[in-house]
Amino acid sequence: MASTAQLTQEQIQAKIAEALRVLKERGLIATCPRCGKNSWRADLLAYFVSVMPVQGVSVPPPHIPTLTLTCNICGSTQLYNLNILGITL
Repeated sequence: MASTAQLTQEQIQAKIAEALRVLKERGLIATCPRCGKNSWRADLLAYFVSVMPVQGVSVPPPHIPTLTLTCNICGSTQLYNLNILGITL
C-alpha cells in the first residue's frame, strides 16, 4: 500500500476525484449535518492506527488511507476509508 507521500500532487487530486465520484454514486455527499451548508474541502490522509495501549511504534506505523471531507463553514469533518470505497493508493 502506498502512502500519499509517494504520490505526485496530480495523482493525489485524481484519487480525491475518484473517491468523490464513488461517494456521489452512493449518495453519501450531502449538506453538512452540523450547519446544513454544502461547502466541502477534500483531502487524502494516512490515518494512523494502533492497538491501545501503545507500547511501541512500528516504522511505518499501520495506517488506513482516508479521504476527509471538511465543511468550509463550520469545520465538521467526515472520514472515509479508501479501502472500503475500493480505491487503492
